[in-house]
Amino acid sequence: MPLKASPPPAFAVVPNRSAMTTPASVSHPAGHARSRGRLRLMDLDTDTLRHIFDELLRQKCLHRLSATCRSLRRATLPILFRYCEITLVRWPIVAHAFPPSSLWPFFQHVSLVDSCDECIYSLESDEPIAVELFAPGFFTDALSSMPLLTELSFYSPYPSVRRFPRPTINSILALPQLRRLRIRGPLFDYEVKDRSLPDSELQSVPLTSLVYMPWDVRDYPRWHVGEQEVLAAVVKGSVDSLETLFIPNETAPLSVMHHSHWPNLRQLRLRGEVRPTQGRDAVVVPYAAILSNMPRLQSLFLEFFIPHGSRVPAIWSSGYEPACSIPWPDLDYLALSHPRVDDQLYRHLPSTLRRLALCSSPYHHHFLLGSLGPSRAYREEWQDLLLTSSELLRILRQCATPGLTYLSMQFFADHAEMEILQFLSRAFPCLEALTVHIYRPDCEHKDIPAEAIGGALAPLARLRTLRMHLGFKGVPGRIGYRGVTHQYFRVPAHDVLEAAVDNAARVLANVLSPSVETMDLFVPTEARPYEWARFVLVRRDTPDRGRLRDPPCVKRELEYAHGFLEVYDWR
Repeated sequence: MPLKASPPPAFAVVPNRSAMTTPASVSHPAGHARSRGRLRLMDLDTDTLRHIFDELLRQKCLHRLSATCRSLRRATLPILFRYCEITLVRWPIVAHAFPPSSLWPFFQHVSLVDSCDECIYSLESDEPIAVELFAPGFFTDALSSMPLLTELSFYSPYPSVRRFPRPTINSILALPQLRRLRIRGPLFDYEVKDRSLPDSELQSVPLTSLVYMPWDVRDYPRWHVGEQEVLAAVVKGSVDSLETLFIPNETAPLSVMHHSHWPNLRQLRLRGEVRPTQGRDAVVVPYAAILSNMPRLQSLFLEFFIPHGSRVPAIWSSGYEPACSIPWPDLDYLALSHPRVDDQLYRHLPSTLRRLALCSSPYHHHFLLGSLGPSRAYREEWQDLLLTSSELLRILRQCATPGLTYLSMQFFADHAEMEILQFLSRAFPCLEALTVHIYRPDCEHKDIPAEAIGGALAPLARLRTLRMHLGFKGVPGRIGYRGVTHQYFRVPAHDVLEAAVDNAARVLANVLSPSVETMDLFVPTEARPYEWARFVLVRRDTPDRGRLRDPPCVKRELEYAHGFLEVYDWR
């Protein structure tokens, strides 16, 4: 039941999710005694009650149980309110827009969601003015009154008009019980020249997870010196405890990371622009030298944007000699944007690798489709780099990873298009999921070699999910407006394209391995630039042939694919 306050609240305390942290101990109410001759619910031991409450919470029945009596209400409070989502409909945060203090002792995970769509604009420049989200003192005092708080999340869809006051950042990093911090959005107002404090005044508790991802498309300058100092302080204070680290490449403290040993780091993600120098933190060593200090690394995401005038960095340069031939023996997932043919990284991948993504970031079709929004910003800010199929084949031949179960790649088709597809079954026979983006010069829909592509992939006997951009020619869209929102209109060429995609799906289904269950084909339309058509394959009597359900079972879905395989819930 949502809490109520006056004026109408800007928050909501929602039932906890089943995937949250382990709940606090459930204690029996004072004065409660076992009744004679029968066992009541509250007579059960603490662990049993906890499992019962967790199961009822998963089935969304715990709230009704807690309303039956005061004893159960007191016992279930730590589980009902261990997760709190606060929706910000106005700023800054003040007491009457915050959950009541009586619930603070139960909060273990607090999530702040910025949904205030109002901006203050300057009368002189007509530009939005950055606003501070938190009233001085109140928010930090509230956090310090949450003894069980271990995770704090913040999500803002606005790229540059929200900011954290510096005292608030320092107070958050000083919370002794905090272990996980997630921020999706800006940390600082980048237009402010320098409001940073000396490094000696920055201290951080040992975190186990830091996820800080500002929006890809944002105004220049893209980074702030104070932001770099905050990240450096977190790294220094958490180098022994961090297990997950997602930070922007522009402000990553690479020199600190290079001279530190990471005994527990398992997930690392660097995403952002690559620049020759980054303030005081110039990249003077290869990334492999930084990553070699992370022996327990399991997932590595290096998603770089290449500005005009910059070069793609080599992760493992030819002159680098590590202490051991395979620095990451437990590496399971590698996602690398803009792979280089001369990079030595692929020769040193461990046999434990199961997932590999070699795609540019953003994808090539993000530059080709769409004249509004991010697509135009991509073309203005970053290079559109794409390997040919022959160049990508040279990279895959260096990968001694026969146990690979997932592969994602993109290339521009040349004479080696079929050769690289046939190579997959020989080099990676265990593939279960495959994503291939094929780009080719403008050609008619009938010229797409769907049957030859299916025949090249047919030997993949374990393949279950196929996701392909076959290279169909994009269809322009027409944009109109309804009220204040834009609306896309279909043109006759859309029907022709979708008929060609349906026909290609039938051709592929008849030649692919019987193990294939679902197939997603990209529909390149400017009206909906991220549309995929999903086809479900239904097998009939003959085990070696496949056909689509008649009529085809097609589900349209939207892909905002800036990641490679996983979707991160920033809230």
